[in-house]
Formats: sequence, structure tokens, C-alpha cells
Amino acid sequence: MSVQFLKSNNSQGFVIDRPGYVMAIPILANGQLDWQNAKRNVGVINTISVTNTRTKTNIPNGNGFYPAGDRVTDLSGTLAIEFSTYDPTFWAMASGTGELQEKTGDTMLKLFEPMTIDQTAGTVVLPYERATIGGQKGTIIVTGTDGTPFTEVEESAATAGQFKVTSAADSGETTITFNTADKGKSVVISEQVKMNTAFYTIGKKPMQAHQFIIDTTMSNVDNTKQIGANIIISRASIGSDTTDALQKDPSATKTLTFDIYAPRAGEDPYKMLLENTAE
Repeated sequence: MSVQFLKSNNSQGFVIDRPGYVMAIPILANGQLDWQNAKRNVGVINTISVTNTRTKTNIPNGNGFYPAGDRVTDLSGTLAIEFSTYDPTFWAMASGTGELQEKTGDTMLKLFEPMTIDQTAGTVVLPYERATIGGQKGTIIVTGTDGTPFTEVEESAATAGQFKVTSAADSGETTITFNTADKGKSVVISEQVKMNTAFYTIGKKPMQAHQFIIDTTMSNVDNTKQIGANIIISRASIGSDTTDALQKDPSATKTLTFDIYAPRAGEDPYKMLLENTAE
């Protein structure tokens, strides 16, 4: 498809296809794009809404009753992107941390599916080291599948309904030993474990200005011709609360709204690029 085709009477108009993807490139203090720290969202974009408002002022004409013209004194607008899925790195950027952060030896809670106490050894072995929190041993809760709670003890041997715990850093495992009377029973175990984590926090309007490039395709009305397209937002920053909606519904969506600022020098607030291919 060529520019001549787009401008001809044969073109029926185009719609933006889905899915789309978005990349956010930080803008440095000197106005340059920081491509090394760009964040790419690989999740599907459902809708894209862009608004642009120009504030103008009249240029007086001293020789006539009417203004000689006008000039743009302010540019503003919004960019709203509805995501159906998102990349954690992109979400971290939008939520204010700038990037996913790594933490060695952090603590997480693990809930294990029902496990059977070994008939011979009378043990259950978990694949994580027990956490230490503030100098105290991490919590371990053991409950029978019938709802009966088990109690942790420090004694060398556990009686019926009790358990003792051994956790070794060298093996990275936790061994829970039960009384002979409890062998073969099914139990549900929750444990605070030690592991390396990656995390981000949630904020509000925290991120610096980014340039947004939305990579998508456009097709004609009868979906017989497709061309690549970029929607480029010169300069924008998060303008909405980034509180996560925690839902199990896979069709649930999340909309991020960005405030459009005055563009970088020599650029428009937003523009559309269409792949110029042969007709």
C-alpha cells in the first residue's frame, strides 16, 4: 500500500487493529530519549484514547480591527491505554518504582496443596528454607484436611497432633516431623520461606516524563489490507492512580491514563506513522 493509495478514492478508511503493544522511553533532563531504560509492555491493548488541547492567544494587528493571527501558548491532553495483560516491568515503571527491584533472601508465604505424611519416616519435606524474621523463626501452620490444627513443639519428639521442624540452609529444605500416630494423614501447610524476590510498589503520579510508542497495525474496513502503524506520544507522564484491581477474571482490564505535556523540541504532541509499502 502506498501513500497514493491512502490518498486515493479507493481507500475506505482504516481501523486500528488489536492487539497492540506499547514502549515507554524515559526522557532525560537534556531532552534526549533514554532507550537503554525503555520499558516494553507485551500485553494486549484493548483501546487507545488520545486527546490534545491547544490554548491560543491572539496576535494583535495594530493596523486593523482584527487579530493578525494567533499562537499556541499551551499544549495539554491525555493518553488512556486499556490493557488486558501487562508486563511487570512496565507496570513497575507506571507505579513509581522505575524498575523491578531484586532482593536477596527475602520472605514469602507459601501455601502448599494437601500433602501426605510419609508412612515410613513420618515426615513432610518442603523445598524451601524456613525464613527468619526479626530474629524469630518464620511461621509454619499445619492443618489436617479435616480442619484439625497441629501444634509445633521444640521437644525432641512430637506427640500426636504435634510436629517439629528442621530447616537447613545448605539443603534449602524444611523437614516437618510428625508423631507415628499421624503417619499417612493428609495435611495443608503454610510456611514463611526464604527466597530471592523481585518486587515493585504502587504509587500515584510518580513517574518522570516518557515518550510512548504504540506499535500496532491498521486495516481497511473489509480487513483485506493491513499496514504497520506507530502512534507516538512525544511526552507524557502518569496522570491516574495506579491502584491495582485484583481480580481472577482473565478478561478484566486495567486502564492507565497519562497526561500529555508540551512535546520535545521539534516534535508534535502526538503523531501517526504508517508503513509506506507498494500498493
